[in-house]
Amino acid sequence: MNRLKNEKSPYLLQHAENPIHWFTWCEEAFDEALKRDVPIFLSIGYSTCHWCHVMEKESFNDKEVAEILNNHFVSIKVDREERPDVDKLYMDFCHLMTGSGGWPLTILMTPQKRPFYADTYMPRHSNERMIGLVDLLTRTVDLWNKNRVEIINISDTIFEHIQRIYGRKKGKSKDIDYQRLCEDALNALKSAYDSKNGGFGPKPKFPMPVYLLFLIQLYRSNQDKDILAMIKNSLTAMRLGGIYDHVGGGFHRYCVDERWHVPHFEKMLYDQALLIQTYTEAFSITNNDLFKDTAIDVIDYVMRDLTSINGGFFTAEDADSDGKEGLFYLWDKDEIKGILGDEDSKPFFDVFSLTDSIEDGLGSVLYVNNEISDNLVQRKQYLASKSMLNMLYKYRIKHRVRPHRDEKVLSDINGLMVNALINAGVVFQREDCLKHAVKSIEFIIKTGYSHTEGMYHRYIDNEWGICGLLNDYSNVISALLKLYEIDGKRWYLDIALELTNQTISNFHDDEDGGFFYSSSRCEDIPMRIKDISDDVMPSGNSVMMQNLLEISRIKGDIHYKEIALGIPRSDVSTLIGSPVSCCYLLNVALKYL
Repeated sequence: MNRLKNEKSPYLLQHAENPIHWFTWCEEAFDEALKRDVPIFLSIGYSTCHWCHVMEKESFNDKEVAEILNNHFVSIKVDREERPDVDKLYMDFCHLMTGSGGWPLTILMTPQKRPFYADTYMPRHSNERMIGLVDLLTRTVDLWNKNRVEIINISDTIFEHIQRIYGRKKGKSKDIDYQRLCEDALNALKSAYDSKNGGFGPKPKFPMPVYLLFLIQLYRSNQDKDILAMIKNSLTAMRLGGIYDHVGGGFHRYCVDERWHVPHFEKMLYDQALLIQTYTEAFSITNNDLFKDTAIDVIDYVMRDLTSINGGFFTAEDADSDGKEGLFYLWDKDEIKGILGDEDSKPFFDVFSLTDSIEDGLGSVLYVNNEISDNLVQRKQYLASKSMLNMLYKYRIKHRVRPHRDEKVLSDINGLMVNALINAGVVFQREDCLKHAVKSIEFIIKTGYSHTEGMYHRYIDNEWGICGLLNDYSNVISALLKLYEIDGKRWYLDIALELTNQTISNFHDDEDGGFFYSSSRCEDIPMRIKDISDDVMPSGNSVMMQNLLEISRIKGDIHYKEIALGIPRSDVSTLIGSPVSCCYLLNVALKYL
């Protein structure tokens, strides 16, 4: 066992038996690299990541790899969900250097934390498509010993470039034409929209709820039927496709094909939270029962499979089962007939189809084969199939190995989930959703927040840890404000105000506006970054803009409004250069306008 045996993170514990002398992200590791005068090998991933598992088995358990790393590097392993600030900084470097990113993230850097090489997954040995880890490490050792100056110069140049990107003063414009930016973002989404299959962009295809929430808000403003069609088609296609787990509920992370048929099978809490929110909002503008069913089914999945006894929500479920990707979720037609019997099988396959068998002949993905949302006969068939799906669910639970579940409770993602439960509870009149939202937020505040130390980011094994980040504060504040809005308890507002003032004190950029990703109290990263871009999740800056405008409205205090409006002005170049990358911020601006 290596040093990781003493960690809480499920991801780090997955590497505790590697022959590599792993360090965590700590000053001891950097001191060791300085003392030994060797470069750092940084590997970042998370416990439910399929390709992280592959690289661990292929390379990190390999004696040849371990010998090179132990003799010539200091090796650091980071759970990106525990330290998203570290992950974001080096992932941005990877995007800058390679044009893409992903996990596991592989970084080579100097003992001063300055990167000079980035990649994602790589095999142990080189092949015709990519360099292997052994070759990369061997070449790096040779270059480090023979031409150290070149590596140092490269790392210094890259680091200074990243500093200029994040450090330049961007607050030049006071007047922002939000209506024009919304039009530009809409045009970009129209260009990326897949009118045949729904969703945006080519494969691999992600749900991108931040896009859909923006379109929903835009439709509320202008009642444009083309926008409504984009919303309905995308949400219907996702719900009927293989990206949705028809047997057990919940959405997988993304699809490898453009038709939403074959997913990458891991399930992330943040996807469930944002898609509950999206389907709830979509129901409110369409009255489409399929959207209501979807939101409620995902809530039921989260309550059943991702909920802890203390009220918090677990982070994710793995793609792999019994060592094989997707095995828990795949089916064979004869297998289904054997479970359901001949009488039920025919109506079942009138509604459902199976994809071709995926890699290694493990089985096929179940998806709905008809457009059912607007067809009453097919809709009745689909509803009737739920009893049969329940039979498949019971069989799956009894006869298959469940995927690993990451039982970390993260404040930021729990804040998203509470927000989703509140909205669904109000729209669908689900008292159970509202009660659990209260239980969850009270658990976070009463156990994971200190008036002197602030918020913590991660809870596991009855212990909170890791300094809270901007997203932790912003998402929890948002949930508190929503709870205050629906039941008027002063406690929610008081805590929201206290957290907001702490966020301003510890994260706000008083010179250029906007909020840094990490607190001024966090001293173990080489650079504090500030970003208004919305990706799979809304940025902390976008959510803080929403919070501050709401607090200003409640309190009648223009100071909060001024800080809120300073957020988009802090990075006008990103907002104007790529408004589609700031969809949630524009969503907030639309509501404000």
